[in-house]
Amino acid sequence: MSSIVQDAIAAKAASRLLAVLDSATKNDALHRMACALEESFDVLLSLNCEDVHEAREQSISPSALVRMDLTREKLQQIAVGLRTVAALEDPVGKVLLRSELDDGLELQKITSPFGVIAAIVEARPDAVTQLCALALKSGNALMIKAGTEIGRTTRAILAAFAKALQSTQIPPHVFTNVEGREAIREILALQDYVDLVVPRGSSDLVRFVSANTRIAVIGHSDGVCHIYVESSANREMAISLILDAKT
Repeated sequence: MSSIVQDAIAAKAASRLLAVLDSATKNDALHRMACALEESFDVLLSLNCEDVHEAREQSISPSALVRMDLTREKLQQIAVGLRTVAALEDPVGKVLLRSELDDGLELQKITSPFGVIAAIVEARPDAVTQLCALALKSGNALMIKAGTEIGRTTRAILAAFAKALQSTQIPPHVFTNVEGREAIREILALQDYVDLVVPRGSSDLVRFVSANTRIAVIGHSDGVCHIYVESSANREMAISLILDAKT
């Protein structure tokens, strides 16, 4: 049995415990994660610097380098983002639809966690933290395969989160870092344990994932490919926005 399968089994068990936790417990965990991130700024910046240096030597595109590069200000924004998610209303257990089928017999449609989410994302540290926060808030375990270019950064982020969760009721395998060249294909074959795959990246990645798994997939493709410019808009600003967003 491969390590990824073992991780998936552990994540599945963790998801069952996480699904029934109350809002206060999950929110407390998110605040602890934010604090742990802030306490790890120096370590994260050092390891991220190594990742960026190595990526630059491999001729990674300038735009990709910007996305993977961390600063103290970016890390602080990420910590704020974790606390913002904690402040959101709990999405679990909401009655969306109620119908009386017969006397004393009522049918309800209630929001519930997926279970185990496998996220395949580009080399963006902020994507790693966002997905962890949203998965925990919504009661889901997360298996995350981030771009190899930020391997050190991803490991450090998840290590900080794991340390923060040690003193909480959150199960230890709620976040799993998936690494390796064949990891994506292995994840896509785990339909017995993974309930949803979220590919976040190029349209080629989304198409590949959709074509190679029997697991449910939520993925964006090329996105919005046009911008409408109203006649009264500042022309120079509009041109700048168009060039920045669409080239």
